[in-house]
Amino acid sequence: MKNKPLLLTLLILLLLSLAAYLTFSNNNQSENMMFEEPTENPDEMMLEDQTQETDTMTPPEDQTMMEDKEKTTPPSDQQIMDETINYLPFTPEVLADSSDTRRVLFFYANWCPTCLPADADFTKNINKLPSDLTLIRVNYEDTDTDQAEKDLAQKYAVTYQHTFIQIDSTGQVLTKWNGGQTEELLKNII
Repeated sequence: MKNKPLLLTLLILLLLSLAAYLTFSNNNQSENMMFEEPTENPDEMMLEDQTQETDTMTPPEDQTMMEDKEKTTPPSDQQIMDETINYLPFTPEVLADSSDTRRVLFFYANWCPTCLPADADFTKNINKLPSDLTLIRVNYEDTDTDQAEKDLAQKYAVTYQHTFIQIDSTGQVLTKWNGGQTEELLKNII
């Protein structure tokens, strides 16, 4: 009777060991199957592998993720400057140099789910913007925000991204609104 707990403990350890052994051996069999030579015609398999390598080095599911990322990733500041003349990333120089145009500050965040499509829409429809308008993208509380942009947001009391502020040549607010893309921009500018 005194040995009953000891036997029970040994039996449990034996069962756990057996379960661990079976799990380990099943995993090894699966891994070995992945590295076994194909039983089909090796020449066909080699041709297929070479074709896949030349087509793409990225697995299809990763390629889809990359394509999705490309759709949502905003253009770089250099792309914007190269492709457009009136939709520019904020710098103190851009703000100063555009004082003779109608200026709209677009407070943008690179993590914002409404800012990203707006940014893409402005870039796509840049030809619809009036030639005397300068749309300036100001980073707001994101990884790219610098102190000058923080100061600008504070100056205009911006409390969240996707805010638009039209300012005059002296920097005074003419109009302010939240949200929208090209169509709303064109409706709201003075």
